[in-house]
Amino acid sequence: MYVEPAVAEDTVFVGSCSGVYYALDAHTGAIRWSFDMSFDAAETTFHTNPVLVDDLVITASDGGSFGDIYAFDRKTGEIRWQHLPPHGQVAADLIHVKGLLLALTKNGHLVALDAKDGSERWTVGPAKEAAPEGGSVLADGNTIFLAGRDEHVYAIRPTDGSILWTRDLGSPVSTSLAKFDDHLYVGCDSNLLYRLDAENGEITGLFETEEDPGGKLLAFPDAVVFLGHEPSTLIAAVDANLTKILWTAEARDWTTVRPAVWSDLLLIGDKGGNLFALNPHDGTTAWTDLLSGQLRGIGVTEHTIFIGTIEGKLYAYQVADPESGVGESR
Repeated sequence: MYVEPAVAEDTVFVGSCSGVYYALDAHTGAIRWSFDMSFDAAETTFHTNPVLVDDLVITASDGGSFGDIYAFDRKTGEIRWQHLPPHGQVAADLIHVKGLLLALTKNGHLVALDAKDGSERWTVGPAKEAAPEGGSVLADGNTIFLAGRDEHVYAIRPTDGSILWTRDLGSPVSTSLAKFDDHLYVGCDSNLLYRLDAENGEITGLFETEEDPGGKLLAFPDAVVFLGHEPSTLIAAVDANLTKILWTAEARDWTTVRPAVWSDLLLIGDKGGNLFALNPHDGTTAWTDLLSGQLRGIGVTEHTIFIGTIEGKLYAYQVADPESGVGESR
């Protein structure tokens, strides 16, 4: 399970690499409904984080020649709408903003769909040929930010897809976008982290990392946390101005490429089944626990952490004492 489990009320939604999508009882793990896309399409996997919109759970498939976007009824699993992007499979996590579902495709197009019925509203094409990997989308207020697969970062108006500004970074994007206050952060496979002014796209900070950054970038008031490009043993933080390394955690075979934030702590797992809660400001370990399997997707609620493993097991983990990390898994 590569995706972050999503929780609505008492149901957990998660897709698997076997091509089955599940809705599970959040308290017991019992299956409420499932959908096996091998009966519907040639795709084989779910690697995209789900989006919850009103009474729908929306996700995208991949692994074959094409890749459909599915909108399931959260209660019944009925397919309410299904969309096949004309520009290739979805290549980044779906984003919901102002009634739109945003999908970045493998060919570098950002497609905006009506979240209610899946109809296409507008499309922004790449400035040049798309890179084989990378790209992410971030929505904040009245602006969509796109780190494209064409080495460009864009600010886009949601209502009509018009481009407000664009910035050429000169190398493929290798991390997700992050934003704090008026600054955007993104990493590229040229071993660089960038800070951009969100209003105009001007580059206001640059930092050279020891290896290509990758995965989910996280921005805090005083720190920007990044991972090395998978597979990697690196997780570290630089200051918000991108001038110096603040900390580097103990080297491990990290398998969680999308660390989660829970109770002001950074959650990440490794190949050996260890779940770590790190302080994002100094990198110290607040607590750790040993589970089983290679920990991958992590989703959180106020009281429960849901952890999927590469081997296919899903944990519901409750921390009884956040100070020590003593907890139990189900």
